[in-house]
Amino acid sequence: MTGALAARARGAIDDIAGALGDSPPYARAPASLTTGDAGVALFHAYLELTDHGPSHRPQARRRLERALGLVASTPMPPALYAGFSGVTWVAEHLLRHGVLSEPIPLLDEIDHVLCDSARTNSEHRIWTGEFDLISGLVGLGVYGLERFPRPAARELLGIILERLAERAEHRADGITWWSDPVEYPDFVKERVMHGCYNLGVAHGTPGVIAFLGRLVAQDIGVSLARELLDGAVSWLMGRRLFDEPGVGFPCWIAPDEAPPATRTGWCYGNAGIAPALLRAAGDIGDATLRREAIRLAVESAQRSVKENNVVDACLCHGAAGNGHLFNRMYQATGEPELCQASRDWFERALELRKPGVGIAGFQNWGLISMRTGELGWLATPGFLDGAAGIGLALLAAVTPVEPAWDRLLLTSVPPQAG
Repeated sequence: MTGALAARARGAIDDIAGALGDSPPYARAPASLTTGDAGVALFHAYLELTDHGPSHRPQARRRLERALGLVASTPMPPALYAGFSGVTWVAEHLLRHGVLSEPIPLLDEIDHVLCDSARTNSEHRIWTGEFDLISGLVGLGVYGLERFPRPAARELLGIILERLAERAEHRADGITWWSDPVEYPDFVKERVMHGCYNLGVAHGTPGVIAFLGRLVAQDIGVSLARELLDGAVSWLMGRRLFDEPGVGFPCWIAPDEAPPATRTGWCYGNAGIAPALLRAAGDIGDATLRREAIRLAVESAQRSVKENNVVDACLCHGAAGNGHLFNRMYQATGEPELCQASRDWFERALELRKPGVGIAGFQNWGLISMRTGELGWLATPGFLDGAAGIGLALLAAVTPVEPAWDRLLLTSVPPQAG
């Protein structure tokens, strides 16, 4: 962003930083990436890395220390976004970027806990937990990639690849992964009571594809990873919708239900799938897949901002998240339509600010009750659904520092050389 739009973005970033400050822990998942201190620590760390205002290192450290304290003292799942592996991902990321300097022994313990957990489940031959990025195997793999090339991380990634292979469903038109209804909250089960094939990056096959590409690039189980990746791409490409311009893929495919179309977003839709495929294409050196990913991206960019049912600005499914995704893809491809789409979405994100409400004027439209599916406006501080993620996206669009934090989204497509 440049000019007046960039000035508005910088003002929003300052307001988010001020509003977060030393605010108390969020009531729901207070340590987590999705809503809690881990995401806020990541935001403060990038304020420090981009020299945005006075030093934010102390705030980043305080937030992370509080989150790590909860990991050590409170039972929580291993999930990347709602559990402890997301908190420790942030710790490792901040160590790698020099925001932290002291070793954190807890990270070594987490490596071994995750390896033992995955290995123990293998006694059942078929992994019984989720496979996805948000809560399952792929998410644990994202943590392992951040810890790579440590021996324990390599071991963990190898185990996760084996578990994904065990759970993979080989079909005539490719390879995919089935989402059991037990893995969904009650209000979703009503729609997919018999399970589904999920087509979103957050919960489905596109996230697996991006992760498998990362394994190939790191020389981990290359033959198996490439077999699964190629099969998954073949299956995914056969699921496209052609009657709605810019939609591309449905949210999921379930028995006895018409495939629901998606809005533009990271969790579901072209805007998330395209950079995931672009990332995988670069990792495996597949020019055909790269062209297809760019085509999906441009189609999504041509879908009017006003035609989308996007009502908030969060990373997961909101306007700032879309702005960031198109920014990343523009930097990687040079396609002018992606640049314009990024600016349009960031402008929309800033238009959604409402002075005096939420956090620095930002609220997210999200789940108030996981049981009933009731939705409402929330003032969330964290990474995926909240103000910290919005701030990170805006910061990436007004500074030259690469937003490596989006490795969490499996959309960290390298920019074009030169």
